[in-house]
Amino acid sequence: MNLRLTSRTPLPMTFLAVAIALLGIALAWRFWQSQQSVAAHPETPAFRALVEPRVMLADVFRSYDSEAAIATALESAGLTVQRRVQERPPNERHPPRRMASFTVVRYQHLGCEGTLVLEFFNNRLMEVDFRPDDPARYAPRLRRTLEAVRNLGTGHWEVLAPPLRIWSSVDLAKSKVGRTLGSEGVVLWQDLRLIQQRDDWDARFGHIPVPAPD
Repeated sequence: MNLRLTSRTPLPMTFLAVAIALLGIALAWRFWQSQQSVAAHPETPAFRALVEPRVMLADVFRSYDSEAAIATALESAGLTVQRRVQERPPNERHPPRRMASFTVVRYQHLGCEGTLVLEFFNNRLMEVDFRPDDPARYAPRLRRTLEAVRNLGTGHWEVLAPPLRIWSSVDLAKSKVGRTLGSEGVVLWQDLRLIQQRDDWDARFGHIPVPAPD
């Protein structure tokens, strides 16, 4: 499987990937040290763990990379990152649940411009998606880079190579039906280990109310 990604940046993508990796190591260590004094649920370490092997998401980003490492590398490449965060800090009743989303507009993938969105679970990159401005131009370029594509019908398809999953709706968006419905074309890359851990947190701890402020 060969996924190629380019961005509107003066720096080579290889530099961006290396910068993310190095920053991730340093920042993960600092984050771990800062959390040692926090009284927390006994499963907190498992919900913050970095697991190997990591998988490449959109060819540049690695699953489990940290928010700070990726934001710093993107901004150093001249890109603007819009952030959104929802967080429930750890306590004795549940592990941490921090969901962060980064949005980068006017990003280029396979020579097509669009919007890049990166999703994190507990400071670990979980999912990357790209939303091309021109799905009709983008769709055939993407399909040529992939192998073992499984057609799900209605203009959707996926590639499963666990723990990596790639899913797309760009074929629907470029179709006559999709254009009539105003469907948005999206291709996403997921690390299924983090997706499953997030879902496990929601199933086991989502019912616990947020503590009232002191």
